Amino acid sequence: MTNENGELVGKLSREEMESFVKGITSDMVEIEGKDLMGIQAYHMLGDISRDESDLFFARYETEKYWVGSWITGFGFFNVCFPKSTSRELTDEEIDSYNEKEYRINSQPSFKLNIPKK
Repeated sequence: MTNENGELVGKLSREEMESFVKGITSDMVEIEGKDLMGIQAYHMLGDISRDESDLFFARYETEKYWVGSWITGFGFFNVCFPKSTSRELTDEEIDSYNEKEYRINSQPSFKLNIPKK
């Protein structure tokens, strides 16, 4: 089911995925919010990974996972991002994301304000 990094190996049924995610989120600890880049992502409904690294916001963590949500997408929360496939943003990525405008449905557009380290 998982390798030594805690990453999923193989396809899981919906019930197996729900159990897997519940196991991770039961051990999570609240942290100061953190913007990160990730590619692999697991939710109770299934694998919601991206084809390329993308921005997510973590509010919790465990030993092997960040727990949060993609910045853009369908609004899933308690998404588990393996730390082994996640990373800090570069200054160039922060500048790029902060320059863009985002809009959700017919709501007014907004800009991100990702702080630099």
